[in-house]
Amino acid sequence: MKAPGDTFVSNELEIFYEEAKERLGSIEEALLLLRADPQNTKIHNQLFRDLHTIKGSAAMFDVMPVADFTHKVENVIDLVRHGKKEFTTDVIEILLECHDHINNLLESPAESLSQLQVQSTEIIKKFDSPYVCWLPIYSVGIDEVDEQHKKIFAMINTLHAARNSQDISATIEKTIEDMVNYVGYHFETEKSYLQKLPQFKDHEKEHWAFTKKTLQFVKEYHSCDQKNKVLSSMLIFLSDWLKHHIQGIDIKQFQLLSTQ
Repeated sequence: MKAPGDTFVSNELEIFYEEAKERLGSIEEALLLLRADPQNTKIHNQLFRDLHTIKGSAAMFDVMPVADFTHKVENVIDLVRHGKKEFTTDVIEILLECHDHINNLLESPAESLSQLQVQSTEIIKKFDSPYVCWLPIYSVGIDEVDEQHKKIFAMINTLHAARNSQDISATIEKTIEDMVNYVGYHFETEKSYLQKLPQFKDHEKEHWAFTKKTLQFVKEYHSCDQKNKVLSSMLIFLSDWLKHHIQGIDIKQFQLLSTQ
């Protein structure tokens, strides 16, 4: 978070907190409605949008305890939306606990955040969900590519687990190195299938942008003292980019390939 003396940043942060509170109000209302109608997909989608908005804004303003926790809750809702997790009464009650916890994270002074982050981990354990989860909706219809995508998801989960265990040395650095190398190998695999498509140039530009951003995170991680903060930003970027890239570009281009 920037210095309070920066008036522009202070005003923008104030707007973020106000909007986050509004979204939390919407989340609480939705969860209470779901007690009576737990399979209402319209409300599931609204919950996902509200959580995604809070997460994105929190990450933008470097309020990483909020961004990181909200991202994990968002993943639970995504599993529900795609039929991979049942929306039971227990899940609703845990989500209400998550709502209260996000509110506490927003309102608590900086010196309380360490204890609250311990609570964040304990609450998420109640869902027993990984940080990111490969779902059938991410399948491109080519087993080789799907298996590589699954391996990248698994690497992101390994990186997240190592960070939460406070293993800030060998495991994290090896996982980052392995993931950067493996993603490069994976991009070459996709290229072998798709390079003859006229749309592949745009696809390749996204790959280069991803590689550049990831290497930037690696450089920041090795050069700064606040490694956990860099890892939190990196994890959110990696998981969001991978899921959105697969659904937004990979699936469309592999579907196009199958028609030729």
